[in-house]
Amino acid sequence: MNALTQIIFRTGLLCVLIAISLIVTARISMATTPETLIETPSLKDAVAAKILPPVEMRLPKNPRVIDLGLSNRTPGKHGGTLKLLM
Repeated sequence: MNALTQIIFRTGLLCVLIAISLIVTARISMATTPETLIETPSLKDAVAAKILPPVEMRLPKNPRVIDLGLSNRTPGKHGGTLKLLM
């Protein structure tokens, strides 16, 4: 391939990658907002003592919500033990 062909190929490939990322981003941002928000159990005492506002007030008006069902995943659970190997 000559240099011009390589530049055209790379530019086309870059455009395709950008288009794919825009589609994925749009699909993520179009996910529905959760109907109920769950307060983090470890923060309940701070909310009750009015140190922190309720979860509804801590989140933005239009939070970014990712539909886990699109990628065959499920939400995690609060709590547990973090094990880390360094």
